Amino acid sequence: MFVIVASFNQAKASHAMGADLTYTCLGQDANGNWQYRLHYSIYRDCIGINPTNPMDIHYSSSCFPALQQINLPLLTTTEISPTCPSAPNTCANTSNPYTGVQEWVFEGIVTLPDTCHDWTFYHSESARNAAINTIVSSGNLSVFSVINNTLPTCNSSPVFSNKPVPFICQGQTTLFNHGAYDADGDSLTYSLITPRTGPNASDTVTYDAFHSRTHPVLSSPAMTFNTSTGEFRIAATQPEVTIMAVLVSEWRNRVLIGQVERDIQITIINCNNLIPALTSITGAPGPNAYSAQVCAGSPLCFTIKSADFDAADTTKITWDHSIPAASFTTYNTLRDSARFCWTPDEADISTTPYCFTATVKDNHCPYLGIAVFTYCITVNGVDPDAGPDQTIPCGATANLSGSATQGNGSYTYTWNPGNISGQALNGVPVGSYILTVSSAGCSNSDTVDVLPGLGVPAANFGFTTNSAEHLFSLPILQP
Repeated sequence: MFVIVASFNQAKASHAMGADLTYTCLGQDANGNWQYRLHYSIYRDCIGINPTNPMDIHYSSSCFPALQQINLPLLTTTEISPTCPSAPNTCANTSNPYTGVQEWVFEGIVTLPDTCHDWTFYHSESARNAAINTIVSSGNLSVFSVINNTLPTCNSSPVFSNKPVPFICQGQTTLFNHGAYDADGDSLTYSLITPRTGPNASDTVTYDAFHSRTHPVLSSPAMTFNTSTGEFRIAATQPEVTIMAVLVSEWRNRVLIGQVERDIQITIINCNNLIPALTSITGAPGPNAYSAQVCAGSPLCFTIKSADFDAADTTKITWDHSIPAASFTTYNTLRDSARFCWTPDEADISTTPYCFTATVKDNHCPYLGIAVFTYCITVNGVDPDAGPDQTIPCGATANLSGSATQGNGSYTYTWNPGNISGQALNGVPVGSYILTVSSAGCSNSDTVDVLPGLGVPAANFGFTTNSAEHLFSLPILQP
């Protein structure tokens, strides 16, 4: 791999390569005020200065417009350089030839003084990386998040599992995904926005004449971005350092309940490394092969294999744990492979697919080859209802009527015993009846019982003993 170092020289005052601000709801304090743990990550080019410490986060809302500030202490500093261990990068010494990257994480707890749907948090770092050569000027790097604390339940933001500083090889198609995951099970959508320089929507960077928020990289074909999964595909045509910003919106019952922004720096380099790849769910090529459908209650298992045309390279597969109930087993061979297994239940039925990312990384030097693949699974199913149990008098019959929810809205009904088709089953005697409903390739059953009624006619008996008459009633049970 060959890097044009001269293209990326920068002033030492700059450092910020990307950032994101997420939050975790901790519940209410003794006074009933909502508390959140703020998590701010900033990605530093090791040739520049250190980030601000502590990290100042500002916030306000339409209900409480006075600008507030919380200072987050530094939690961890971790090197995440894309170089192999033997390559001298700038985190070890700023005079080294290869770019080194650090992740600085800040955390702190904020207590909100009021309830409002648009609490907006942001931080503006004053030293965006001067190596960026697709915008008119570097300026600040600013990211924001939005909290809605009027909800009846505690809500946390999506979090990211993949680092936002990809190094991409010119002339090769590369896939990348942030690996956003929402622990509350809310639906996520993704959109590209112009990277921010301040708290207002108008505070944005200015791209040069050849780049834009939707086309931040010179790519042929043009970069594509999936608004449902957050995956983008790039076939970069020349070395450059560029930026983009992704807004992740969180939805519950089709209502927007929160947002987080992520600022990303992308470095395009000349490579002699052929980037590794991962097989699809079916093993066949093509983007559609990375999606599958499964019925609730049915196991889905598939093997992911890695490929690398550089014979000397080894590969390693990891995943982002975005489907917690699933298992993901890797085998740590020369060409690593993994086995994914998941049995979704009826609570997982949704028209919104469940997605996870798998990352394959080789051990090439000086820069590692990395690609992130997205796998999406739609859980189908149907919830049948055979109706309430019925009690009928002796010799009578019952009329049954079934219904169903979930599925795709088109249902096939079958009653047993008898294998009788139709939503209604009329004139049946005492017994148990099983309704099976099929929809979207999935089936499920429910049982209704027709029970015998209990008659209670009474016979009165009388007798005289010692001149005392005693009357009593005995119930006669009639089936």
